[in-house]
Amino acid sequence: MDNTIGLWDAASGRRGWLKKKRHGGVSSVAFSPDSKVLVSGGSDKIIRLWDVETEQLTHTLKGHEGAIYKVIVSPSGTQIASASADTTVRVWSVTTRTCEHTFAGHSDRVTSIAFSPDGQRLVSCSEDSTIRTWEPRSG
Repeated sequence: MDNTIGLWDAASGRRGWLKKKRHGGVSSVAFSPDSKVLVSGGSDKIIRLWDVETEQLTHTLKGHEGAIYKVIVSPSGTQIASASADTTVRVWSVTTRTCEHTFAGHSDRVTSIAFSPDGQRLVSCSEDSTIRTWEPRSG
């Protein structure tokens, strides 16, 4: 792990830009549905939103108390979800950049999450050997 985020052109194989993170490793990245925003999360417990066109960090989201293992963007692009070592799943508003819901229910690290194709459900899995389903819009 070299603590960087690289954006590559899939057609040519060329690297477009590279960002060095100063505070720990990056464990997950995800594009917004329109490919204009890149979301990253990692061991420093911070979610970062990057403008792909300008290559600039635009926002940070803080709230997790443990490393972030997975970040994803909802199919509508209106929510970001994050899975963490703090045993929670958080759902963030892209518009307000605030945490809308914190889902607690796992007893060990949450290692992966996925939105359903319609965005109405969020599923999480944990090292506690459970899979849980959440409603990201209503909480």
